[in-house]
Amino acid sequence: METESDNRNLLEQKIKDLCRVKRQAVISEDNENAGKYKIEVEFSGIESDSEVTVSPFNSKQEQTLSEHIEFSELEILQLSEFYEITARSGDDTIRRIIMIPTSGFPDDRESAAVNSVVKDRASFVEYIAFVLGDDYVASMLEGKQMGESGFFANSSDAMPALYEKMLKTSVEGPERIKDIGYVLKMVTDKDIIPDEFRELYETFCNTLKIRR
Repeated sequence: METESDNRNLLEQKIKDLCRVKRQAVISEDNENAGKYKIEVEFSGIESDSEVTVSPFNSKQEQTLSEHIEFSELEILQLSEFYEITARSGDDTIRRIIMIPTSGFPDDRESAAVNSVVKDRASFVEYIAFVLGDDYVASMLEGKQMGESGFFANSSDAMPALYEKMLKTSVEGPERIKDIGYVLKMVTDKDIIPDEFRELYETFCNTLKIRR
């Protein structure tokens, strides 16, 4: 048992030592793979260690710890400042998430992240329900019919009620209205957010002089 404990302590110490090292990462386009990215990571002065591996948090790629590491063929949503460090010895494995200051993020990464979550009209409406709080929008969508007979099909019924709810929300939590505006900016598929909702939001902001 003592040997097992000592082993884990050694692995923990390796990760602690790594956290003290000056480190940085740079993102660039992967010239050999169109539309993909690569990350070059540098751990200043660190010695190579076959018991420790590094992996971008959203990727399954894994590289053995050394002073210079490169990851390639990464999708835009796999880019972040968080990396998983795994230390293994015998049957013991320790995993920790560390942050590495990372530069070179593509301008459209944030938009890609939002579009991966708000990917259809149903998820947009669920998001609005979440932002406005309680089950208000959900109750208007009884049966979750998002198609032709759904929420925006009968906009003349839905919009005044939604406007009223947004007014109430702007008093109780104005920052939540800005959250809606943020998603309107980031979602690029015009079929997901109908024009009448965008117009409602614009009218709302103009009336209440909410900065966008």
